[in-house]
Amino acid sequence: MKFINLLFFIIAVFFLFLNTEIKKFEKNINDGKNITNLLHLNLDSVDSKPTNIDLKQICDTVIYIPLETKKSCLINEIHEKSFDGNDLFINSGGNLFHYNINGRYLGQIGKKGRGPGELICFTHFLDRKNKRVYAYSHYRSKFMIYSYSGKYISSTPRYSELSFGSTKYIYYRNNKLISTKPLCLTKLKKGKIVDDYKICDMNLNGSVNHQIKSSFLNGSIKQGVKSGMFSIVGNVLYSYNNIIKFQEFSNDTLYEYKNGCLLPKVVFKMPSFQKKYKPPYPSNFVDVNKMASWFSDSYSKYSIKARGENTRFLFISGTDRRYIYFKKDKKLLRINKIYSNTKDDVNMSFSTYNNQYIIDYVSADLFMKNVKLLINNKKITDIYRCKLKSILKRINEESNPVLVLYRLKE
Repeated sequence: MKFINLLFFIIAVFFLFLNTEIKKFEKNINDGKNITNLLHLNLDSVDSKPTNIDLKQICDTVIYIPLETKKSCLINEIHEKSFDGNDLFINSGGNLFHYNINGRYLGQIGKKGRGPGELICFTHFLDRKNKRVYAYSHYRSKFMIYSYSGKYISSTPRYSELSFGSTKYIYYRNNKLISTKPLCLTKLKKGKIVDDYKICDMNLNGSVNHQIKSSFLNGSIKQGVKSGMFSIVGNVLYSYNNIIKFQEFSNDTLYEYKNGCLLPKVVFKMPSFQKKYKPPYPSNFVDVNKMASWFSDSYSKYSIKARGENTRFLFISGTDRRYIYFKKDKKLLRINKIYSNTKDDVNMSFSTYNNQYIIDYVSADLFMKNVKLLINNKKITDIYRCKLKSILKRINEESNPVLVLYRLKE
């Protein structure tokens, strides 16, 4: 009995020590002390010198994929896209279409509607290992699970933690979900914020392993605001080398998420125009509408986000600004335009897929116009010219968009 009591005492002391060390570490992070191996990127130093760069500087291969056009898969606008190296999934108008790497239409995932197994108001992600599509329904606050062939398999329990707002950035690993809220619909009750987490780490059954609370509204809720809901452009979450990277919308630091803790890795010195929008926030909010309007018109308009990276580049983007950090050369550029053969300015969102590709798309009519001019360019190779001609034979002005995969240099 004495041995058991001693064992419990040792375990209790260990966890007390561990908790103290974690709190001490978190305090050091908040105070900016004792943090090593931090990369400091001065965005302000290059902000007044935007540069045009050739796409060839960051990509070694460009793949054009004309998406097959049928009555059953007409694409007006692309809201979401995902790619696992072989299969492409396109969310257009609430329909989730499945294509192969050659653009051949393979079928629809689920069906648009409110019935059992049907999709409405959703975002999706892929379980590449098991070839499953997880579509999170904001209408139902749960995941609908489908096979790559489009067959409905099951749904998860309702997630109370994900009930108020978009959960676009979600990662699935070993029956665990890690999510954040890029478009955060924040709920107030009795003057207090609820549903204010910035990272939630949970199991598929809805039980929470770790939850890190948001800090963006600290001190800004006043007595005049009692209840209501408002949305703000929010957080960024992406995966690189199987490590989750996170940045909160009001924070100038990019973190790694490990074992329920955020470890700082990159600090951005923001452009000078943004400094006046840093916390603390105005104290004269009297209702949630004014608060939401202030965030939308001022701070979130100028927020700077890291969007993705690979071994050579770190991509950073904001509302109207894009930056690239060249890791090997330790060079930072603000991008004015990224030009290529078929597009004057490549509209890169800087979201990377498998840390290898950035995906863009161009309308069929614009693609045809640019390619017809390009074919007569003597500088391109005969092989490339033949490839472009073969794509032209497959499309017309009314066709679905042409998907463009930019493979990043390694």
